[in-house]
Amino acid sequence: MTDEDIRKGFDSNFGPRVEVLAIVFSNQRQAQKVWDMARSNPTDTFFGELAHQYSTDPISRENFGRVPPIRRYGGRPEMEEEAFSLKPGQLSGIIASGDNYVVLRCTGYTTPVVRSMDSEVRAELVKDIHEKKLRLTMAVEFDRLCESAQIDDFLSGTSQAGKPRSRASSRGSATASRPVSGAKRR
Repeated sequence: MTDEDIRKGFDSNFGPRVEVLAIVFSNQRQAQKVWDMARSNPTDTFFGELAHQYSTDPISRENFGRVPPIRRYGGRPEMEEEAFSLKPGQLSGIIASGDNYVVLRCTGYTTPVVRSMDSEVRAELVKDIHEKKLRLTMAVEFDRLCESAQIDDFLSGTSQAGKPRSRASSRGSATASRPVSGAKRR
């Protein structure tokens, strides 16, 4: 865990967030049409009405564009970069996000409650980051085990062979030269 991890964790959990209205589209043509309409009448109320009418996201549609504030390092860097570049009242460009297109209208920024990192906050961040990194590492190892495991279902008489390990990954492993249980030596 690096100081950079802790700084990003602090910014993500305790830093300012951008309050926005959002409209989500499933195609770029519709996004362009509604973006032009939003530019012609730059008010929060009109943008909310457009969200209610055109958004494919049920949350932003039912809440007239209101979505939870966007934070840094939340997992959508293109959305975060665009949101944090806006000033209150500004309209974003059309943002491609996965299979969707998003238009944002900035309504302001939140004020952070915790402004500096004391030892208690740092300890909580270290604990949280360690847990997240551990979960990611465990998921990678679990996937590797699932891919390489041979599964024999004796009840149904089926078998699933795992992927053989490459020579590079088996070099230096004491178990690589041992026979598999039940295998015959030649």
